[in-house]
Amino acid sequence: MIPMKEIIYVTGNKDKFQDGERILKNYGYQCVQEKLNFQELQEIDGEIIAKHKAKQAYEQFKQPLFINDTVWMIPALNNFPGAFMKYTNDAFAPEDWLRLMHGIGDRRAILREFVVYKDENYQKVFYRDVVGEFLNESSGINGESSDKVISLSGDNVSIAKSRDTGGSLTSSARSKTSYDLLGEWLQTTESSATRNLA
Repeated sequence: MIPMKEIIYVTGNKDKFQDGERILKNYGYQCVQEKLNFQELQEIDGEIIAKHKAKQAYEQFKQPLFINDTVWMIPALNNFPGAFMKYTNDAFAPEDWLRLMHGIGDRRAILREFVVYKDENYQKVFYRDVVGEFLNESSGINGESSDKVISLSGDNVSIAKSRDTGGSLTSSARSKTSYDLLGEWLQTTESSATRNLA
């Protein structure tokens, strides 16, 4: 049996951690969760924000790690809210999202998911876009307010409802996630990325 390797996943979000942990196990990596109160950049570019978070995390833990960050873009609303989805979700209830999208023909919601790996020698960014859509009603329990009105699965099941039944954020939305891209890269890279678990 090939020994698992350990890598730190810096996140306070249990759903994100479970998604990353589940996928990276397929590549021989065991995630260890650490939490950090990031100093958020007031920046529109999601990649700049994600890189800054990875740098902060590495300065704190001094071990190979990765972070995950997401940007939501609604084309019909000039790609609002972008990097400010967290603040918007804090302010909006699911019903607010439904009112905002009422009567809008283009109901797409694009999730751009960043995974940024950082160690002493490398900083590597991986991302994928997933195109979802706003539903006409709220459903599900787990997740943010937008999770209850957006589907990424293509079958009109909200993100929240998918999670309620054991699915992941984008479990049926695509064959490869940003975590997959990280796992593939770790397997092929000659870096100080991981250490064998005892």
